Amino acid sequence: MSDPLLEALDDSFSGILWVTQGDLTHKNRYFRSINYLLDGIIGRNIPMDGGKVALFFTQAFGGNFFVLHMADSNELNERLGGILSNIKTQMPPGKKIVYVGEGNIYPRRVFSLLTDVEIMRL
Repeated sequence: MSDPLLEALDDSFSGILWVTQGDLTHKNRYFRSINYLLDGIIGRNIPMDGGKVALFFTQAFGGNFFVLHMADSNELNERLGGILSNIKTQMPPGKKIVYVGEGNIYPRRVFSLLTDVEIMRL
């Protein structure tokens, strides 16, 4: 069985922004793919009560790679903008971010602030 997320990623990406409708759990969409990409780090580090925000760093595709998970909430746009601004300063020029979300969650306002970073929605 093919995996659209893993097939889409290559060395042109610096990370994944992953927004879920609830806390981070093993049942979230894309969990298996992202956990595989990070060699099981996520599965070993989920808080017992779930998690609303998690940031993971690893080496992938010959460079630094991040996964930022956030649960959808009223504060999503405010918190996401600040975190992504910090991550952006550490990204090499020309690198992209892939966005994966559950349902219709897509924080357009935040992405409009990142005009110099290409974001691919999967």
